[in-house]
This record gives sequence, C-alpha cells and structure tokens, in this order.
Amino acid sequence: QGGDMDWPVALDIDPTDWVIGGCPATGAAIDGPSATGEYWAAFMSAGGESSQARVYWARLGLGGDEPVWLGSGAVTEEQFGNSTQNYPSLSVSGNLIACAWEQNSAGYDIHLSLSDASGSGLIDNAINLTQAESGQHRQPTVVVDGDMLHLVWKNSFSGTVQYLRGAVGS
Repeated sequence: QGGDMDWPVALDIDPTDWVIGGCPATGAAIDGPSATGEYWAAFMSAGGESSQARVYWARLGLGGDEPVWLGSGAVTEEQFGNSTQNYPSLSVSGNLIACAWEQNSAGYDIHLSLSDASGSGLIDNAINLTQAESGQHRQPTVVVDGDMLHLVWKNSFSGTVQYLRGAVGS
C-alpha cells in the first residue's frame, strides 16, 4: 500500500534438505491458527535417507514480529514403508487439524490423518478413505469447518469428482 516493504528471510521448514534439479510436483498447504495459536503446513519432499516422496508437516509460530519454525516431521514415519505420497492438503479449525494426501501403494488412494491442536495425531495414524472404492483417487482437498470435515478429490479412472463429508468429534 505505501512504499517499499522489507520482507524477512524465509523459514526453512523442510528438514530433509531435498536437492533436485527441478521443483516438487505439488505445492505446500498452510492453515491456522490452531487453538494453541500455531500455524500448520503440509508439503511433499523426497529428501532424507529413503529419497522417497513423502508428506511432511511443519509447525510454525507466526504471531510475533519474526516467524518461528517449531518443528517438522513425516506424517507417516513408520506407518507406510514403501508408498509414494503426494498432493497434501491441510486444514485447521480450532482444536482440530486434518491432513489428506494421495498415496500410491498399489493404486492411488486418499489417506487422512486427524489430530487435536498438539499435532500428535497427524503422525502414523492415517486411514485409507478410498480403499473399498474402485479407481485411482487423486489430488484431495480437505476443509475443516467446526466439527465438520469436507473432502473433495478426483477419481481419474472414472473421470468424476468425489465429495465426502463427515462429523469429527474429539
């Protein structure tokens, strides 16, 4: 609005330090603040020891003058050993955090992790929402509104867009 602005140095929120000659296939998602005042991000990276595409979370303190990185980690540290993950979507509403992504284990399915504001439920607690459905389920978008969860994704086999809604309790 008025004149030049100074932008701070960006925070490095990817602890895997993925170095490739191109960009990841997907962008990052960020939402918040949670009930604890933190912002949460989700992104795909293929760094670390396995060099396999995985979805990661990051906690950020953005309320003060300087942004603060509070930690990062894999959404599925131990849960899925040999599955490619991509297209993360994340939504925060009060005390609830939802993270959805596509995962290729023998075909593409949509996985979802839910947590309270601590974030501990995001790690190794994913459920496969589309396992019983035929097709290739890709590119989810999740939105939490109060205690309602809305999820949209495409079924690339049938050429349809799917919608799922559910109530989420504590």
